[in-house]
Amino acid sequence: MNHSDHITASTAPRIYSDIYSMLNQKHLKAFRYKAFKNLIFTDMDIPVPGLEWTSIDNTCIRQTVPQGICCANQYLLMTSYAHKPASARTALTVIRMDNGSYVKTIGIEPVHAGGIAFHPQSGYIWISCDEPKKSTARLMRVSLNTVLKQKEGTSLFESSFSLFHLTELPRSSYLTIQDNLLCVGYFSKTKTGRFYIVPLNTLGQPAVTGENTLKPLYSCKTRNYIQGVSFVKTASQKYAIFSQSYGRRSSHMFSERSSKLLIYSYEDLNKADFFVKPQKRICMPVMIEQTYPYRDEILFALFESASRAYYDNPAPKGGNSKNQIDRICGLDLKKLIL
Repeated sequence: MNHSDHITASTAPRIYSDIYSMLNQKHLKAFRYKAFKNLIFTDMDIPVPGLEWTSIDNTCIRQTVPQGICCANQYLLMTSYAHKPASARTALTVIRMDNGSYVKTIGIEPVHAGGIAFHPQSGYIWISCDEPKKSTARLMRVSLNTVLKQKEGTSLFESSFSLFHLTELPRSSYLTIQDNLLCVGYFSKTKTGRFYIVPLNTLGQPAVTGENTLKPLYSCKTRNYIQGVSFVKTASQKYAIFSQSYGRRSSHMFSERSSKLLIYSYEDLNKADFFVKPQKRICMPVMIEQTYPYRDEILFALFESASRAYYDNPAPKGGNSKNQIDRICGLDLKKLIL
């Protein structure tokens, strides 16, 4: 695939020719990854677009870093920020849900995009879009229709989206939407993390105080190193599934700490404490980012480990990431919460 094919992101697998080769890589042979490999739908082989190159506004980016993923009607939406050059725009990629085929990539802003979520009642997409050296969390809201109408390889105009601030957090590291509640969290390396709950009405309008400043109802405590959260309902129970990642390597040891899914059951989100010991821990490959549920069947999971920024470059303690996930993974949600 090359630039003359009139698409703005590479679509071939970055590292492994098929999903079986990815799952059989040397560093996924450890017993601790058995649960992950038993959960993954191997017939859902969706290479992460743009890992080899992404071109936005005629600028070619070769170190995009996947961050967020969500389901929006019949589409998967994925955010990736530019590691180098840092001034390049964040990419928002659209993928068809039914067959995993690439649709388009557009630009947002030169920001560090994080989580992404979809509010089906209003048709709005919410994206974490923090700016460097800013001390307040910032979020973007844009309609799915606007994204679908945008010409591939171009960037959204400022008039096509709205920006909101959440002063309770220094950054909006991750977010999701549960019913009409916008949940915004901060990646913390300390012992306790936290996310805030902002109500949305059916038109997608958030509770605000002042000029586009979000007004949260309450907050929940979490574990540290949280990269994302998904909320799942069954007929009898509600679950919160947190993705936790320590990066390529722990800062205190040479061996890698694997990522994890931390699973909690809860009754009332207002009273939930997700800092306590989870009901279930499932070991994941390193560098997991956001997860997002589809119905009660699939938990989509995104990893940043196959980015050139991490796979090709040495880690601070020497060496690069031991395992690389260059696919958007579909995990069996029913097995996860059993």
